[in-house]
Amino acid sequence: MKGRVAAVAPRLAMAFLSACVGLFYLWAWSVSPERPVAPVLTSGWWHNYDQTHYMRSALAFAHGDLAPASHWYLPLYPLLAAPFVWLGIADPFLPLNLGCLIASVVLTAALCSRLAPDLRGAGLIGAVCFALCELVPPPIRAVWVTPWTSTLATPLTLAALLAFLSWLQRPRALAAFGCGFFGALVGSGRPIDGALILAALGLGALVATGLRRIDRRTCVRSILTYGGGVIVGALPVFGLYLAIWGLHESPYVQSSAQIGFAARLIPLHWVELMISPKPALPVGQGMIATLPFVLTGLLGLASAIVTGRHLRDMVMGGTILGSTLLYLSYRDLHAPGLWDYHNIHYFKWAFGLLGFYSLFLIRDVVRRPAALLWLVPLAALLTCWRATPEPLVTTGRVTGPAAVALDVAPMGVMDAIAVPADGRIDQFYFGAHHLTIGSHLVAPIADFKAFAIPGGVMLQPLRPWPAGRLDIGFEDGIHVRGAPWRGRIILLPALPCWGTDWPRACIEHTMLPPPAIPAGIAISPAAPTADGMAASGWFDPEGNGRWTRGNVAVLRFRPAVRPRGDIVVRLDTSAIAAGTPSPVRFSLEDDRRALGHWQYPDGKPHELVLHVPHGDIPPDGTINLFIDVSNPTPPHDIFPGSDDVRPLGIFVRSVAWDDVHRPE
Repeated sequence: MKGRVAAVAPRLAMAFLSACVGLFYLWAWSVSPERPVAPVLTSGWWHNYDQTHYMRSALAFAHGDLAPASHWYLPLYPLLAAPFVWLGIADPFLPLNLGCLIASVVLTAALCSRLAPDLRGAGLIGAVCFALCELVPPPIRAVWVTPWTSTLATPLTLAALLAFLSWLQRPRALAAFGCGFFGALVGSGRPIDGALILAALGLGALVATGLRRIDRRTCVRSILTYGGGVIVGALPVFGLYLAIWGLHESPYVQSSAQIGFAARLIPLHWVELMISPKPALPVGQGMIATLPFVLTGLLGLASAIVTGRHLRDMVMGGTILGSTLLYLSYRDLHAPGLWDYHNIHYFKWAFGLLGFYSLFLIRDVVRRPAALLWLVPLAALLTCWRATPEPLVTTGRVTGPAAVALDVAPMGVMDAIAVPADGRIDQFYFGAHHLTIGSHLVAPIADFKAFAIPGGVMLQPLRPWPAGRLDIGFEDGIHVRGAPWRGRIILLPALPCWGTDWPRACIEHTMLPPPAIPAGIAISPAAPTADGMAASGWFDPEGNGRWTRGNVAVLRFRPAVRPRGDIVVRLDTSAIAAGTPSPVRFSLEDDRRALGHWQYPDGKPHELVLHVPHGDIPPDGTINLFIDVSNPTPPHDIFPGSDDVRPLGIFVRSVAWDDVHRPE
């Protein structure tokens, strides 16, 4: 009796966990603010770029429409959702995505049982890790709720890996067939992912053949069945591709080929996407800072490979690392899009496994504390980097309200062009800007990307540019305010820009200089001419000033004329109105020293007078004032009925400075 219970208990636990995951997923879908309310392209996330194409294709398949104009991406994912269109539900991808999620839980459990055969309950532990890592973090949960082709690719990738581990245990033809079949199905929805998984498993099988001296007959049988699996997996979708586009390249294939990948982007993207985009880009968080189990999982993989020397861990590590580096080399993956536009979905298939390998790390460190002697330096090597912008020189001129020109030497992916300009973040990021170097067209997305920075926009090459006259024409109502600057991004070994513990090094560097203020003239940080003054930690302009956001904000400006000695800076400020639980407490510092501490018990205007010694002003004349608010307060906590939850600190209306002449 006890034996039967022991045999059934893990299955019951997995069934219970799968049910909980499914119910949690349905709840997350129901409360998503973007979910559609009808199966039409104008409802919810169906108006987003990728989801529009998925839905249009699924609707077309449901009605037998194979016209090329009705399809964009490869057809497997929308084809599987097409039957649910007939149910008339708002999201025909919901049943498919739910099935993919539960299948991923079960497959992760089976994988982890083979990855840790000596760990009791490894399968259930792995499934729990998957649920925690994939569904608890809101941004990862969002890319499971919203339709993405990576949702279908996740269980197919896990199934291919599981088939490979089964082949490692016993080189049977069925397992080899499964490797090829599931790998090809991955490629039927996401070609580059399919190519990666097939290459990784093929290389792993080749190494296993050499190490284990598998007999020739078994090798030949495995190769043939592996290839047969690839053909069987790819043939149906390939036939459907021919029915839609014939022997021509589809627009999606053409677009993907034009954008492509570049290995030279990996170092920059590792720092900006995995660690932190600051200070090169003013917004966003690195993947490791947001999902710490990514770093601990990679370290756990390294520890498992070093201590166990098992081929299974090497193949898992090679596949995860290969997939990560592949997308870090993708030209259309950037720090702002990682979270704001859900590009994190490229990596989601591996998060459950990285959570499981995080447990490997804990186990190995407990068993062998000496492993910290190499694990800590490895962690530092992976994370202690900073992408710092460095302006070089202004070399160009303004040629129109939205146009500039400059002469450039050959430029690479670490170079940049910064232009003082007014515009919204999305205008810069998505705008169809027109760039030419002589007769050479520099194409958006494929050849360059534009990013909003304090004071304007930064253009970053995504492939080498030739030398010549560069003409830049901005679209979407962007207004140019000054001549362009040439610059570059430098990767420096340094503490990463995580949180606000090191605000100075992570905030004050920007490609454009701050506004120049004449002596005695008060300038509001909300004025268009003061763009770049509010460098970081500010809310949008409000009336005649700006509120600081959270604990730390940075105010930057330059005296229009180099001061002859010490200067006095005057700030017209106030705090939130009376009724706060306690006075608003804050302090100010410049680059070298503390300038004072204050507290405001009410919302009345207060003038702050700061004495800045001449020695604190750097050679370029830029003055950085760091405002550190101890207790930012949301209006929601003070005024009944208010729905304003912004953490407001100090309201700054104007900034002015004057010389302080030292006595003879």
